[in-house]
Amino acid sequence: MDKLEKAKRLKDMLSQIAGRQGLESIAPASGRASGGLESVSPESTNVQSGLEKLADNRHQDITPNEMFGLEAIVMKENRPVVFVRGNSYDDVGESWSSLNTPEVKTRLSGLFPLIGRIELPTSTLVPYAGTGFVVGKGLIATNRHVAQEFSRGLGLTIQYRGGDAAIDFKRQVDTPGDDHTAYLTVRGVEMIHPYWDMALLQVDGLPTDKMLHLAVRSPEQLVNHNIVAVGYPAPDPRNDVALQDKIFGGVYYVKRLQPGVVRARQGPELRERGQRDDP
Repeated sequence: MDKLEKAKRLKDMLSQIAGRQGLESIAPASGRASGGLESVSPESTNVQSGLEKLADNRHQDITPNEMFGLEAIVMKENRPVVFVRGNSYDDVGESWSSLNTPEVKTRLSGLFPLIGRIELPTSTLVPYAGTGFVVGKGLIATNRHVAQEFSRGLGLTIQYRGGDAAIDFKRQVDTPGDDHTAYLTVRGVEMIHPYWDMALLQVDGLPTDKMLHLAVRSPEQLVNHNIVAVGYPAPDPRNDVALQDKIFGGVYYVKRLQPGVVRARQGPELRERGQRDDP
């Protein structure tokens, strides 16, 4: 992705965050301090000048420092990622302060023990494959590409070697490395969907009275609803390492919570760049 493409994509993301208030309404927390020159940091200056250029459609004029600042504000302030600790989580920033109330934290607290990290105990290269969550009696839902790390096949015809996968419902920032009190072995793979990125794993010892219920409403019915994503983010070598370290504080592979808002779906981009709209 070249600089111009990246800037346009960034503008789309920031425009979604800003809504009707416009890009100018977005500012880093360091630039909203209570007056005084000490509150103006180089980072906030870069963000402000970058926002002005995006608002004026001067994408080609954005400097690397401005791009870095804009990317950081998208994630660190408007899409923060905080640690899950026990059955609670660290307070999120100003933009999402409604998630810090005792009522909301209590509502979410019962869900965290149902979300775990899919481990690869026999792998010498990759310690874990992704995230899974309890959806039924003895059933864990995860992604198809996760299940394909330790099994082969599609549909209901699956080859799986016992012991190649497990799930750990802890793996939090303050969980001791030798704590296996929430560790269960995957007994089998029930199904790998041939079209959707999903799979079902068979796991003994799961709770029978609690599970996460999958929504049956369409995304269009949930537009503008607040949501949270819970998982175990890992560094992505395809993206800026320094930016990732800034967002995650250099701590990866542990349970995190990230808030967001449901937006309207967009169709897939089927056309190549420069291709005409008409048939």
